[in-house]
Amino acid sequence: MAVESQGFSDAVKPAKMDAEDFTEMQIKAARTIRLSLADQVLDGPTEHVNAFNRVVSDLARIEDKVEDEDMALLMLTSLPKSYKGLVVTLTYGKTIITSSEVQTSLLSYDQREKTTAEEAAAGASDGQG
Repeated sequence: MAVESQGFSDAVKPAKMDAEDFTEMQIKAARTIRLSLADQVLDGPTEHVNAFNRVVSDLARIEDKVEDEDMALLMLTSLPKSYKGLVVTLTYGKTIITSSEVQTSLLSYDQREKTTAEEAAAGASDGQG
């Protein structure tokens, strides 16, 4: 089923909504999250996490709850291919991953990248690079 491949198989369908409409809504929610994040990831992991949290908050305001593990998987699948190594590291051997783990790892990765860039720039300006 398409919904299961989107990571929304455990979402609770509102009683007044038929199954087909619910499936369509879930797929649209996943697409909305991915599209909203597409531009943000170009700015770096911190901006990606912030944009993702804004989208999830917006969905919560319209009462479209996204489960924690679904948020984690959506965040990972919305990353560009250049983050494949990080995604593999985060998911290797795990049956469950939380959005907190993903966010913490992305923010740590971003901080390491910034520190490395700053050290390289400082080394270059000191004549060491």
